Amino acid sequence: MNEITVPLQSWERARRFVFIREKVKTTSKGNQDTFAFTDLYDYEAIVTNMEDLSPEEIWHWYNKRCNVENKIDELKTGVGIEQTSQNEMLRNKAFMWIKILSYNLLNWFRLSLLPAGASSYEIPTIRRLILNVPGNVVGNGRYRHVRLAANQWLQEVVDNTKSRLKEFICQRAWLLVSPSG
Repeated sequence: MNEITVPLQSWERARRFVFIREKVKTTSKGNQDTFAFTDLYDYEAIVTNMEDLSPEEIWHWYNKRCNVENKIDELKTGVGIEQTSQNEMLRNKAFMWIKILSYNLLNWFRLSLLPAGASSYEIPTIRRLILNVPGNVVGNGRYRHVRLAANQWLQEVVDNTKSRLKEFICQRAWLLVSPSG
């Protein structure tokens, strides 16, 4: 680890740059022969205004929080959290709470009901693969329904979601009926 303090032209004051170099561990893949590279490194640079911590403490502090930026980007692209489209502050506040609630419900849906492979998908991916599915309205008269295009993966996801939701409802109902719950 190393650090420097640099005053860039557009900044009001100098910032601290902390540089980290980590040795990459090479592993063999099954029975394939691999080259033994001994000098492979991953590099990381952190720009901070924290002066009271050592470079190693800065690295640990930032690495614990690195996923926050990904969540902020997901909030922006998934539910438009940065957009305020109403003219009054109270309306914008209510609209923001609706977005927060929808984000949390979608996270619950993603983590509790989707299969393991799909539980890490971000909101735009869930929207594209699961929610915005093309289909046709078919039938005539009062007997109309939506027919979706054949999609084996989506059918498995829907079946899995249905079974997990039924399991969740049964467990919740059991807890409400149970005298200790």
